[in-house]
Amino acid sequence: IFSGSNRHLLHEMFGQSSRPLYRLCKAMTIERIESKDYVIFLQKAALEKWGASLDEKVLDKIFFYSEFHPFYLNAICEILWSKKEIPSCEYVDEAWGWYVANHKNIITSDLISLSINQKKVLQSLAEGPVKEPYSAEFSNKTKLSLSSIKQSVASLVSKDIIFKNANEEYKILDPAILYYFRNF
Repeated sequence: IFSGSNRHLLHEMFGQSSRPLYRLCKAMTIERIESKDYVIFLQKAALEKWGASLDEKVLDKIFFYSEFHPFYLNAICEILWSKKEIPSCEYVDEAWGWYVANHKNIITSDLISLSINQKKVLQSLAEGPVKEPYSAEFSNKTKLSLSSIKQSVASLVSKDIIFKNANEEYKILDPAILYYFRNF
């Protein structure tokens, strides 16, 4: 079993005829786990840890920050479950901010190789998903030419930094990078 969140890298490994693992395995795409399944799991863990259920708003905050990304959901819950008291919404905010701040070096090292134009596209996407990144409005916002935007978007998609979601909107894939652009 090979697994990972870098979809383009996995596709290259198994989908390009020039690669040694070409067509060696059956590819299965697994979508993110749904909130209803996480709720059951987290509420059971909360009852075991604190003897009480998590407030629905606390769950919403956890899901908002992690965007159901298993790595980040586990990271934020590890912080929350290390606390003796059941977490409040404010503590979820603090925990996520603390997590991103303490991983700032990793995030910046992931971003350092990006061009200035790619960073401008990310900064604009941090404000919210965009259906039309090739529009005049997005071009005005980023202060980039259409060709620069096309090149930047293509590169960011190929690096799995941004993606097109089910609503046909481009957005930042990694919730920690999104928070970093919004807050640092």
